[in-house]
Amino acid sequence: MIIQLFSALLLAVSVTNTQAQCVQSNEPALKAVSDGANRFANNFFKNVKGAELRLANKIFTTNKYELQPEFEDIMIKHFKSKTQPVDFDKPENAAKIINNWSANKTNNRITEIFKADDLRDVSVVLVNAVYFKGKWANKFNPEFTKLAPFYTDEKNWKNVSMMQRHGSFYWGRIREFSAQFIELPYESENPEETLSMFVILPDEINELSKIENDIEKINFTQLPGHRSYVSLSMPKFESESFFDLKSTLQKMGITEIFKNTADLPGILKGPPIKVNKIVQKSYIEVNEEGSEAAATTGLDLISVSAPLEFLINTPFIAKIVSKTTGTVIFSARITSPEA
Repeated sequence: MIIQLFSALLLAVSVTNTQAQCVQSNEPALKAVSDGANRFANNFFKNVKGAELRLANKIFTTNKYELQPEFEDIMIKHFKSKTQPVDFDKPENAAKIINNWSANKTNNRITEIFKADDLRDVSVVLVNAVYFKGKWANKFNPEFTKLAPFYTDEKNWKNVSMMQRHGSFYWGRIREFSAQFIELPYESENPEETLSMFVILPDEINELSKIENDIEKINFTQLPGHRSYVSLSMPKFESESFFDLKSTLQKMGITEIFKNTADLPGILKGPPIKVNKIVQKSYIEVNEEGSEAAATTGLDLISVSAPLEFLINTPFIAKIVSKTTGTVIFSARITSPEA
């Protein structure tokens, strides 16, 4: 979803024709991509009961030159966001402006995207800020949350708040990664449009980086597994992730707009400029919460056999995934959850 939104933003900035040609040739593509991504965010997340989603995109440009009016119209029409000129010659103030925008859009969950040193010698910055908090379909009972050891590596450990729940879970092994996974669904108004968190736990404590190198190959809608009665122990955690999407987009073949030879007349009336930074920052909170109506079912409480133990007490990866499309909405790498 994030790459789709940024692809639309990049279409808006990567024109090299006249202004009239810019609007005529790129607007249909902009509309298709931005409408699809925004429809997913707006319509999908309204079906997730009790979910809080804050998704914001913004382009900040140097205030040395006047904005092209056609570009401003596109940003308002398709992204519900005005392009904001800032004085990058005063990086401390520029960072404050961008960080205040992020704090306002994410209910003060993401309060710092840039430091002053990040904004020296820049002309155009694309920013995406995402905050998500959902309700489990079956919540953890806070009374069962206890301090327990979490091993950050082979020699070190710390006490963390470990949530506990016995219940029916979909789980399995990912043999090519020497890891196991478990699925925790979020409550949804529509059973055909659901979100789940998948926790991927390596067999070995020091194997997390090997999984990360190839994790994009995983299709979370087709993971082989089965439903079992599981005793799950999982730490509470918060994760704030920062991604510089410039390298990702360059690997996708989007390179010209970042070069010194770039010419983006569709944005500003002035000399040739390039896109300096394109970043995403996300915040995820995971705790015991669920909706008031969410209760553990009889199947979750009673089993004729001993439960399988799924103990998450070493570094792991958490992915929030649309079960409908397989789209990864959020990703977190947890190596040292807070107590």
